[in-house]
Amino acid sequence: MFRFFYNFVFLLFLCCAHLAICQDQQTREDKTSKSIFDGKSNHLKKLDENIVKYQFKNDLNQLARAYEAKADYFHQENLSISVLYYEKALELYKKVGEAEGKFRILKLLASEYTTISDYKNALKKMYLLLDIYENEKDTLKVAQTFSAIGSLYADLNDNKQALEYMQKALNLSIQLKVKMGEAAIRNNIAGVYKDLGQLDRAFENVSKAEKLNKEAGNEYWLSINYMLYADLYSKLNKMDSARYYLFRSNEYTIKKGSLSDSLDMFRKTGIYYHRVDSVQKALNMFNQGILVSRRLGSLKSEANFTHWISEVYESNGKMDQALSFLQIRHDLLDSLAKRQSGKRLEEYQVLYKVKALESDLSNSTMQINLARNEADQNRHRFYWVLGVLLVVLFGSLIIGSQFRKQEKSNRHLLELNIKASKNEESTNDKYAQSNLSDSKKEEILQALVGLMVSEKMYMDQEIKLDTVASNLGVSRTYLSQVINETYAQNFTAYINSYRVNLAKKYLLSEEHDKYSIQGIAEMVGFKSVSAFNTSFKKFTGLAPSYYRRNGKGVK
Repeated sequence: MFRFFYNFVFLLFLCCAHLAICQDQQTREDKTSKSIFDGKSNHLKKLDENIVKYQFKNDLNQLARAYEAKADYFHQENLSISVLYYEKALELYKKVGEAEGKFRILKLLASEYTTISDYKNALKKMYLLLDIYENEKDTLKVAQTFSAIGSLYADLNDNKQALEYMQKALNLSIQLKVKMGEAAIRNNIAGVYKDLGQLDRAFENVSKAEKLNKEAGNEYWLSINYMLYADLYSKLNKMDSARYYLFRSNEYTIKKGSLSDSLDMFRKTGIYYHRVDSVQKALNMFNQGILVSRRLGSLKSEANFTHWISEVYESNGKMDQALSFLQIRHDLLDSLAKRQSGKRLEEYQVLYKVKALESDLSNSTMQINLARNEADQNRHRFYWVLGVLLVVLFGSLIIGSQFRKQEKSNRHLLELNIKASKNEESTNDKYAQSNLSDSKKEEILQALVGLMVSEKMYMDQEIKLDTVASNLGVSRTYLSQVINETYAQNFTAYINSYRVNLAKKYLLSEEHDKYSIQGIAEMVGFKSVSAFNTSFKKFTGLAPSYYRRNGKGVK
């Protein structure tokens, strides 16, 4: 007992000494580098300090994280600078073999390069991601990546490669029975065939996509289907059919679409009216497109709509109006060119200032390091290592004891959850088929359980209380009351309980071994793996990874 007390007091003394040394060292460094950071934000100053610190320590892992943090800082204001630092972080993560960091940055860079229309670099990152997903045998992610690669090739006007990768994505979506994914990919394939002039194949794919979207009740993607139909019939010069589908698409776009979708709607509707010689209606559509372009701050889009208005006036012999709008278009394009030039200049200025600051920091830090006393450093290292060893010794004893207790508790929870999972389906079926009384509450319960057990509505990521209430033909308020009174849960918790129960089966099923935790989460209805982890632990007391790793041996 006395020896333990002596060790504890000694450890406390070492920690205090360490803190004092670090405080003195920090004070000296702050005085030396203070002048460098005048006029700079505290946050960016700290990021730059970390970069230089880890460079001198040659701590590549922490240096990569520092570069990543700086890329995040510039993410909103300057994507070109952000990409530069993400690339630096990626290079270091590759060098130290940090798989998680490498994977995270690859996804970020693929998205960033697509945003700035650098499709070739976006493709490079997508191919690296594809290799990771194929090695992990995550079929769902492989399918999604094939689809993204196909879209990038379409943006590069390489239709042959676009079709090849979209077809690969389609085959995997059919294999996985992911209907929404299949519908989206078929829409993309139809668009490529349209550009190639192979209209029969385009019609075939858009028809199949329409059927899938109708089955899923997906109004937004139905609007895409109808827009494609309108384009295809326009190419065939069947304007009555083009008009029908164009206006069907507009109905859904107005209800569900974004401002960008509205731009596409005004463009295609205006062109349609121009072709059928409804001049005033065409001008009205193009003018609405100009208003939306201004709301979005898109000079390029506004210039395009102004150009189409000029063409309408020109085709009707009104040359003064045509020339007037043509001049407006030229002014808009000049403004766009100046804006882009100014943005590039600003990027160069920011990059120059950032590099100059890092150089100043590097020189300052070098002077600080040379000024340190070698004897103090050695003594500091000795005390620190000794303190760490003592902490590790006592910490190991405590952690080992807690781990054994936690493992025992987890095993018990695991057995209870697996038993509950095995009994869940038979219990639900029995309740769904039982002959309940005629009271309204029991009728709703019976119908609700039927939807969940038979139709598995909870697997829909977009499911809402209003949607279920509409299916049952009751008010959302009464449905919510029935769920709360019967299960002591709100609607979200009730839906997540079904998702978690299905996930428990998938996690222990050999058939689903090829899916990652995230893949299973998305299959059962969760939008994100973080939401899945939270709900799974709430209902089971265990993490999904622990459940999968240890559950197969439990009977």
